[in-house]
Amino acid sequence: MPDRDLPRYVPRATPPLYASPSIRAVRLDWVECAAHLSGKCLHVAMALWWIASVHRKASVRLMAGTLRRFNVTEDTHREALGRMERAGLIRADDGSDARPRVTLPDVLGRSLRFQRD
Repeated sequence: MPDRDLPRYVPRATPPLYASPSIRAVRLDWVECAAHLSGKCLHVAMALWWIASVHRKASVRLMAGTLRRFNVTEDTHREALGRMERAGLIRADDGSDARPRVTLPDVLGRSLRFQRD
């Protein structure tokens, strides 16, 4: 594929909260499992881990802006969450809210704990 057909990375201004250039403490085994699931599960996994790292919480909601940032649509987001939950990568609490609260479990079954620097 010629270079001109590849999408170009264009840096954009981000709010200070989201200016962190890296994801904290990402678990490779967790990411590998998400990568083997179909659809955009890896995109959703990275979005979840990123927003959890930013807020330093294991239980988060993916909002529309975060989904756009990781190139995920609403429908794809729902499908990926279902696949990831069935694979045991996350716990999603549908509740009555439009956005389910998603908890990233640790390997031992506990919720992840993000420590302050």
